[in-house]
Amino acid sequence: MYDETVELPEWLTKVLAFDGKEWDDFNYRQGRNVLIRYNLLQRTQGDWGGVRMHGLVQWRAIKFEQAMPWDRWHLMATTAACTQLSKNPASPEFRRHMVTYIPDLSRKCLTRLGIDETRMPFVWGTVVNTYFDEGRWKEAEELQVQVMETRTRVLGEEHPDTLTSMANLASTYWNQGRWKEAEELNVQVIETRTRVLGEEHPDTLTSMANMASTYWKQGRWKEAEELKVHVIETRTRVHGDEQPDTLPSMANMAYTWTSQSRNEEAISMMEKCFELQRHSLGPDHPHTVSSREALNEWQRGNNKIQL
Repeated sequence: MYDETVELPEWLTKVLAFDGKEWDDFNYRQGRNVLIRYNLLQRTQGDWGGVRMHGLVQWRAIKFEQAMPWDRWHLMATTAACTQLSKNPASPEFRRHMVTYIPDLSRKCLTRLGIDETRMPFVWGTVVNTYFDEGRWKEAEELQVQVMETRTRVLGEEHPDTLTSMANLASTYWNQGRWKEAEELNVQVIETRTRVLGEEHPDTLTSMANMASTYWKQGRWKEAEELKVHVIETRTRVHGDEQPDTLPSMANMAYTWTSQSRNEEAISMMEKCFELQRHSLGPDHPHTVSSREALNEWQRGNNKIQL
């Protein structure tokens, strides 16, 4: 049985600790390497690099799964893995394997493990990213609701982190085709950000762009167009043509027009977007390539000369 009177070594204490905002990747890797040297962890072989517990360590963890230190270690290791996945989304095999090990993240369980309320949104939000990338909307939604409710209670309705959590939940609704719920949350986020941050703030404009996408998915072309034009004009005036958020807005506007069979306007907008992307991002950037392919397709449809 684990002896709670035994003091943990400093390197392990650092692995188990985080400040509630950001996982310390350096301390995690340092601690992981020590455990590998002791053969308590073993490197995996295959398409993705990772580590697994030695068989005897797994047995010990399962046998005494109710012991606080083991449960806390499991939580911290899972949080670290989800953080790594968010930085390297091109690991679907590892992600699908890892989500099966996500522990109980209920408020009751986190409280028992000594995670205070101010740190819970960090844990939930980190795991949400993995669920989101896996398309597991139900699990993502459940955690996002907890993040939003906790931040509202602790930070207040108008705090930037609270509004970000609301926008993230709206995005999950959007991905499930739940347009009405996504729209209601987006309206609230836009109104609050406009009042607190101002209409020209980047976060406010992002919220408007998200709302325009919601309108577009519902076939509400006129409302989508009005918002997208407003976002493009404001971003261009305030931040310039080549600002990272301006170019996606231009591309989205072009797609909206082509959905309405307004091909000349769509092609003109995409030509401008493509040239700006080629100049600012480079010809081989994925966004540039995507715009070029769409432009070629639209021009062929209009009997124009391919680039």
